[in-house]
Amino acid sequence: MFRMGQFRGSIIRFTESVLYFTRDFTRVWWVKVEPEGDVDTNEPDEKSMITYLSSLYDVFPEPPQMHPLFDMESQRRVQEYRELAQQLLYWCREKTSLLQERAFPTTLIELKRLLSDLNRFRSEEVPPRQRDKQRLFSIYKELEKYFESIGEVDVETELRPESLEKAWHRLMSALADRDMILQQEVQRLERLQKLADKVQREYKHTETVITKIETRISEESRRIDRLHPVEAKNIVEGLEGDIRHLEQPLQEMNDDCHNLKDGRYPQAGDLHKKVTKLHQRWSQLRTTFHTSLVQKLSGMSYPVQETTITKQTRVVTETRQIGTNPYFRDVQEYTEWCQTKLKQLLTSDYGSDLPSAKVELERHQHEHKVIDQFHSKIIQCERHQSNFSGDELTLYQQKLSQLQKIFAELLSTSTKRLSDLDALQLFLSAATAELSWLNDREQIEVSRDWADKNLDLSAVHRYYEKQE
Repeated sequence: MFRMGQFRGSIIRFTESVLYFTRDFTRVWWVKVEPEGDVDTNEPDEKSMITYLSSLYDVFPEPPQMHPLFDMESQRRVQEYRELAQQLLYWCREKTSLLQERAFPTTLIELKRLLSDLNRFRSEEVPPRQRDKQRLFSIYKELEKYFESIGEVDVETELRPESLEKAWHRLMSALADRDMILQQEVQRLERLQKLADKVQREYKHTETVITKIETRISEESRRIDRLHPVEAKNIVEGLEGDIRHLEQPLQEMNDDCHNLKDGRYPQAGDLHKKVTKLHQRWSQLRTTFHTSLVQKLSGMSYPVQETTITKQTRVVTETRQIGTNPYFRDVQEYTEWCQTKLKQLLTSDYGSDLPSAKVELERHQHEHKVIDQFHSKIIQCERHQSNFSGDELTLYQQKLSQLQKIFAELLSTSTKRLSDLDALQLFLSAATAELSWLNDREQIEVSRDWADKNLDLSAVHRYYEKQE
């Protein structure tokens, strides 16, 4: 021992220092440097167990910083694949979400612009990304061959080729669906635009014709009293035919406007208002025509050929003529028919709601057609004047004048009722549509749960923008 201290003094001093440190550390912290004895019991305490386990870490060596089989080039290729695949996946998801957007504009120009943007996206953006996808698949195959001996490629599931292919398929499906919907919307709006252009042309033509007829009625009403009855009758009949020919174009324009509204054409409401005002103007034109010309014509008397008065007096009683002469009997029956119809029109109802108003309008359209066709019987009675002369002609003309007057009143009343029923139906249709629209919006607002955490606020915002 002396020799060791003589020749290896540093070892002895080191041992002494270690022993001193151990005793001092145990005394101060109550921790033993060799805790095996403390844990080698049936019930070791928690502090001793922690101390023992922590001492085990000093026994094992530190693991190497790099895997023994680590390959820098392969790891670089894996990282490159992961970054490119992540970029492609995010691009597919973003574009798929945009393509699935269905808030389309309502004008044809904006829809065609969207379709043009979609075609440009298909031809300019998709091909480079498709080449990136093929390149990624090639890199992944190379990595699979390299890692075949040591295991699979360490890449997240969503970045593997099968997941990328699914994302690409969803993108292509969204692209095809959007293209199909845009094509259909463009075709639909093109059809509506053609229909709206047709309504505009018909509107301008009909408006011009009505203006001309109004001018003619104003002019003829001032000079009808100076005209020969036959000439006046021909003028009135010509104007009546011109007015009647406008009825069908107006009805077609009204039907076209309803089709435009059903097709959600942007300017459908404005067109419908213009056509409605034009129809009201036409109805007023018919009323003016009957009050300014027809009633004046019915009060005109036809000239009677002068006859030589002889001493022989021929007494013709009215009762006998009506009872025995078929021409007088026809005039009497037609007069009674006109009086009955006039009484019915004056006591007829207009309906209390839209369905009943439609029924009344359809019924009166048929009645008005019958009344209008009855005019041919009046003309036939006028021709029968050639069968009379003298007192019989005078009496026949008196009866015919009464028939013409009552018929003019009947036709004027029927025309006004037809116009009123038509205006009533248009008003009730518009009111019913507005009430239906309000009811639908009310149901949407009532059923919307504002407290729902999953409420799509962007969809609600788009909905309100669409309603403005």
